[in-house]
Amino acid sequence: MVPSIGRAATALADGAWLDDERARAYARILLAVTLIGAVGWIALSDGGLDREGKPIGTDFIGFYAASRLALDGRPELAYDVGSHWATQKALFGPKLGYTAFFYPPPALLISLPLGLAPYFWSLAAWLATTGYAFYRVLRFYLPSLDIVVFLAFPAVFVNAAHGQNGFLSAALIGGGLMAIDRRPALAGVLFGAMAFKPQLVLVIPFALIFAHRWTTLIVAAATAAAVIGAIAAIAASNRAAASGSRAKAAKASRSGELLRKAGSPVRTQYSRSFHASKTAGPAKSITLWRIETATSLRRC
Repeated sequence: MVPSIGRAATALADGAWLDDERARAYARILLAVTLIGAVGWIALSDGGLDREGKPIGTDFIGFYAASRLALDGRPELAYDVGSHWATQKALFGPKLGYTAFFYPPPALLISLPLGLAPYFWSLAAWLATTGYAFYRVLRFYLPSLDIVVFLAFPAVFVNAAHGQNGFLSAALIGGGLMAIDRRPALAGVLFGAMAFKPQLVLVIPFALIFAHRWTTLIVAAATAAAVIGAIAAIAASNRAAASGSRAKAAKASRSGELLRKAGSPVRTQYSRSFHASKTAGPAKSITLWRIETATSLRRC
């Protein structure tokens, strides 16, 4: 018994039995089992929710909802649990559990295009695009990497099943390392783009300093600053627009009050437009108020 276990352990450690053909065969089997499980899991879903009541793509709903809020001109609400959750529930129903958006503001730029398409099309495009970028970077380091072996790797399935950004992170970091010798500025851009997930790149600035990669370090810092600056500019623009809308609404309210005190028939019309302001937003309510006021004055 013991000699048999010893021979088996030696064979496993030796690995002589695992030639290229056998390794590819095992990868094909693993991929087939994975795909059967994934298709079955999706087929058993109801309304886009899996058997555990989570959206297909699980974590992706957090990115997608943040994108929808940002595209609506309210990126700061990605960090407001109530608003972020309400956006998710609008997609999958009121019983949906909450998926947080744990990332710093630069991640909003990465997520921004996601909300331009319906949820499942966006999820498919996200995984295909970032997955292909990751595969191309791996092919640089492993030129003989077979696509079947890549797809069969369990971590690939885990990242895809959760709709996560691991493909993108790996592609940016791996791409930066790939480009650092021949195109140091490009490497800096790729490293700087990782500002959306800083916990993964905390060591990179120190590595660049110790390696005297000054061009890459400077470009990386500039890229990160540009990303953060872009988010700050968008947020400032949204605040200014919201402030302007509130100021116009307040001015319209004061004008309506003056007309009401003067006994104008605008009273009823103003009440209707005030109700509209709570449901249609400040800009639309101001337009309604002006139209209704002009109509009432012409009737006097």
